[in-house]
Amino acid sequence: MDRSMLRPARLALVAAVLGLAVSGCGLDQLAQEGAERAVEEAVEQGASGDVDIDIDGEDGFRIEGEDGSFEVGATDLPDDFPSDLVPLVDGELIASARVTEGETTNWSANFQVPTEAGDAFAGALAALESAGYEAAQTTQSGTYNTALLEGNGLQVVLGALPDSSSGGSLVTYQVSTVSP
Repeated sequence: MDRSMLRPARLALVAAVLGLAVSGCGLDQLAQEGAERAVEEAVEQGASGDVDIDIDGEDGFRIEGEDGSFEVGATDLPDDFPSDLVPLVDGELIASARVTEGETTNWSANFQVPTEAGDAFAGALAALESAGYEAAQTTQSGTYNTALLEGNGLQVVLGALPDSSSGGSLVTYQVSTVSP
C-alpha cells in the first residue's frame, strides 16, 4: 500500500488519541511534555519526516509535519478560519479543527444553537447564500439537513441536526479551499 495514503490516517488516529487525552485528562505540564514527545516519536517512525505536536491544555492540540498540519480546538476557531468570508450561526462553538495538506486547507466549526435544526439550517443557508455562495446540492431529510455550497474561492458543507442534549441543534461547517 502507498505510504502517502497512510499519512492522513495516522494523523487522524493520533489526533483522536490526543483529543481524548486533552479533553478527558487535565494533564500536568510534565506529563503533557512527555506525552507530546512519545507521540511525536511514534508518528515520526511512520511518517516521512519530523512531526511537531503541541498540546494546548484543555483548548486543543496541533500536529505539524512536512506534509501538512492538523489543529483541533474546543473554544476558539483556528486563527486563519475565513470568518470574514463564511458567515456563521450565532451559537456556542463546541469544536473546531484545521487540516492543511499542501496548498489545501480544510476547517471545521461545530456550533450548538438553541433553535430547531430545520430553522437553524435555513438561517445558516440563507446567510451563506447572501454572502455569495451558490448551493450545488441540498438535502433536507427532516432530522438532518445538508448543503454543499461554493463561492468566494471556498467550498462549504453545511449540516444541521437535532441535539437531544440541549433541545436545540448542532450546526456544522466544513470549509475547504478550492484549487483554481
